[in-house]
Amino acid sequence: YPRFVNQETIVNEKSLVVLPFKNDSNDSTNVYLINGLMEATLNNLQKIKDLKVLSRTSAEKYRNTDKTIPEMAKELNVTYLVEGSGQKIGERILLNIQLIDGASDRHLWSKQYRREAVDIFALQQEISSDIAGEIKAIITPDEKNRIQKIPTQNLEAYDLFLKGVDLLKKGGDA
Repeated sequence: YPRFVNQETIVNEKSLVVLPFKNDSNDSTNVYLINGLMEATLNNLQKIKDLKVLSRTSAEKYRNTDKTIPEMAKELNVTYLVEGSGQKIGERILLNIQLIDGASDRHLWSKQYRREAVDIFALQQEISSDIAGEIKAIITPDEKNRIQKIPTQNLEAYDLFLKGVDLLKKGGDA
């Protein structure tokens, strides 16, 4: 069900971009974890064929922008924007997620997630399922299984993986 934004542009109703999440912690060493949660949210949403989800590369250029939500939505040709911010305090993760209508800059939904770090995979699944539910995306059983697949039982290995991905994206010498 496309929606006309102006004479030239047609926007897919279920199109969205997951903007880079912000680290709310004074501890900059947690940035990799917040970036990892953003990436997992994006990857899980991309598994749902009923959604048109833009790539991380498209979203990344808005990490430090002063553009408004409607400006970003128009440039990216999306209906929805997902914003997130969070921090890790001890062994707990606190994450705030918002779904915003791009054209009106109206908050459609927001939720605060408080979880133990050991529940990180369940947290990733819940965030993407909640967003998809708010957009009324159809999730097939196969897509649900792919979203719920846990990449590892070893949380220490996953933490090191996220740190490695973060270093890879930064480039240069670590």
